Formats: sequence, structure tokens, C-alpha cells
Amino acid sequence: MFDFALKMINSYFGPSKHIWLLAISFIVLLLYQKKMKYSRVIVCFTSVFFMIYLMPICVKIIITYCIPDNTYWRMIWIVPIPIIISYVFTYFFCRSKRKYIRFFGIIIAVLIIILTGYNMYGYSLYKKPENIYKLPQDTLDIADIVHSDGKERGLECLCLMVPNELVSSIRQYDATIKMPYGRDMVKTQCGLTPYWENPDENVGVILRSFSETACNYIAWPKSTKVYMQLIDFGLIYIGESNNFYVFYYQIE
Repeated sequence: MFDFALKMINSYFGPSKHIWLLAISFIVLLLYQKKMKYSRVIVCFTSVFFMIYLMPICVKIIITYCIPDNTYWRMIWIVPIPIIISYVFTYFFCRSKRKYIRFFGIIIAVLIIILTGYNMYGYSLYKKPENIYKLPQDTLDIADIVHSDGKERGLECLCLMVPNELVSSIRQYDATIKMPYGRDMVKTQCGLTPYWENPDENVGVILRSFSETACNYIAWPKSTKVYMQLIDFGLIYIGESNNFYVFYYQIE
């Protein structure tokens, strides 16, 4: 459990070096407890938190009864890391009465924080907007294709099944398109979410669930190697976006 907690700390900080800034700031607070007004409060709080965070029995209790193990790293949000680092920088640079030292001190502090961090757009969770809706372009293209095809066929109900990465954005763009997902998506879809991680390997499970939900449209990754199997199932190709094929299915 201790190794797991350390792994989650690495997950939180990622490729940045801010963990070292935090460690250095903590040491400074320890050394200057008498001179820095709030140092004892910060040191005590941070120490108690990481004792609980790293203690195996506490880890076990927390991931069993409180939060899932894959989100254990979020507990570190409780620690005001930016405030701690900023407080230490501010203390040293503001001790000088000369304005130019304060000025250049702030610039140095900002540069250190920037250089020890990383570009958030280089991380998989963050991407630069591709359009004015700030949604994946595939979402817009797929929704437009489905809406246009449904209009041509005179369909009153448009129900679309998509891979995991598009689930949360389709209805943000077009709320007239229904989806076979809800709060209990994993339960009602027979645990379909993990199968979309490798759609080609789980094509049978996905298509069976697709037919059971009475959906009439589905998007499938272009990287697929089972294209003919999709066609044989009865799917009709109607268009494509940059990364996905879009198919229509005639509901009997």
C-alpha cells in the first residue's frame, strides 16, 4: 500500500518537478518556524496529511470505503501546494526593502515555477480547442452526419452509440441526439465502457449491446480491422470524421 501511495503521488505531479519545490519549501518552513508567522500551522497540517496519506492501513480504509483506488491521488488536492510554495518565495523576497530586489525576485520565482512545471497542453487530459465549441472536432462532424442522415431518412428518433472518448461531448453539441447512456451506464450496458478500450477485440459484445439498445447509429474508430464484420452485421456506412466511421443501422 505504501508503494501504491507513492505511485499516486507521481500520478498527481506527473512530469513536473513541483514535488521538489514543495519539499524544499517544507524544509524552509521547518528551519524558519520562529520567523515565519504561519509556518507551524502549514508544517503541522502537511505532516499530518502525508502521514495519513502514506500509512498503509489508512490507504486501505480510504480506497475501500471512501474513494476508488484510481483516484486516490486526488486527496493531495487537500494540501494547498501553490500557497505553500508562494508563501516561501514571498517571505524571502519581501524581506528586502529595495523595490528592484522584490521585482526581480518575483520574476525569478515565476521562472522557477514555469521551468520546473510542464506544458499542460502536452498532457493527454488537456488539448487546445479545435473549434468555437471547445469540443473534439470528431464530435461535431459525427453529430452533423447523424443529424443530416436522420433528416434525409425522416427519422424522429436519433440514437447514437460512440466510443468512450466521445460519450461526454455529443449531447453538448446536439441535444436532439439520444444516447444509450445514463448515470448507471456501466450497469445497464453490461460493463460496455471497458470493451470500448479495445473495440476490435470486443466487436461481438459491443454490437450485441448496440442492437439491444435499439440504437440506429454508431461511430467506430478508423483504425479498425473489422470493417467487413461491421458491414456483415448490417451496418450501413454513411460518412466519416477524422478518426471515426459513422454507420446507420436499420431497426426492425
